[in-house]
Amino acid sequence: MARIMTTRGLLALKPGAEVSQRGARGTGTLQAVRCGAVHFYFRYTFDGRRERIHLGAFDPNGKHGGITLAEAGLQVAELRKRYAQDPDLRAAIAAEESAKQAEAETQASREQATLGALCTAYVAQLRRRGRHSARQVELALRRHIAKPRPKLWNCPAPEVTMLQLVEVLARLTHAGKLREASKLRAYLRAAYVAATNARHSASAVPELRALRLSVNPAAALTPIEGANRARERCLSLAEARAYLRHIAAMPDPTGALLRFHFLTGGQRAEQLARARLSDFDHENATLRLLDPKGRRDQPRKHVVPLLPEAVSALQAMS
Repeated sequence: MARIMTTRGLLALKPGAEVSQRGARGTGTLQAVRCGAVHFYFRYTFDGRRERIHLGAFDPNGKHGGITLAEAGLQVAELRKRYAQDPDLRAAIAAEESAKQAEAETQASREQATLGALCTAYVAQLRRRGRHSARQVELALRRHIAKPRPKLWNCPAPEVTMLQLVEVLARLTHAGKLREASKLRAYLRAAYVAATNARHSASAVPELRALRLSVNPAAALTPIEGANRARERCLSLAEARAYLRHIAAMPDPTGALLRFHFLTGGQRAEQLARARLSDFDHENATLRLLDPKGRRDQPRKHVVPLLPEAVSALQAMS
């Protein structure tokens, strides 16, 4: 039955009854059906078949999730415009909903892909690759970004600007911590590079690939001036002799450790600490040191010849 719909008429509909309100020929029909509650539908024809799209449950006041008759009319007016452009209305609506869902998922992904998430994922990759620096990197990123700048830490990584990162580094340089600022710059640059490369790398940790990062604001960060200034101070012969006499008088194993460090040429303490007894070649009196610095996947090997006194110090430590 076709007639003008009214709120009173809709409220008076009996179970199973329906009422329709047609527009111009070929533009579709507003339909109301009582099935428990009264429900609105837009009915139209496509490819010789009758189709209908649910608009919502009727509520005279538009409350409790329902819609009023006027709101149903507005929806129908919009659907009639779309129907005139594309008669396959259901497919068009499904494509639109799919696009909206994809956009929402992309937005949610961007909101989760924060600078903090980037830093955490980068540290996870360092750990996966067995890098001894992972803990040091994690502490530096949290100490200099997460703690003093929580808003930046929670900012989407693609939206972080180069100027914001400069401010992070400036805080350290103004405090005279040039070497620390240089390290932090290197960590940020490496983290962004790892994330942008992760999109094409099957070996990257899933956390990095999930960021879907394609921008790198850290790439423009210039080196910290004065951070890598080589130290020129060295011990004189008299000072070296005095130091050796001092540590020779110290009890073992502390004295033996310092003697071993001195007699192996003053190797970097961090690198020397990674050495194991299996790295000592007793037959040839050499010590193998592994240097994992840089981007190399395999550490560089250094073979250090040992003086008899150094071998004695090593034995005293063990």
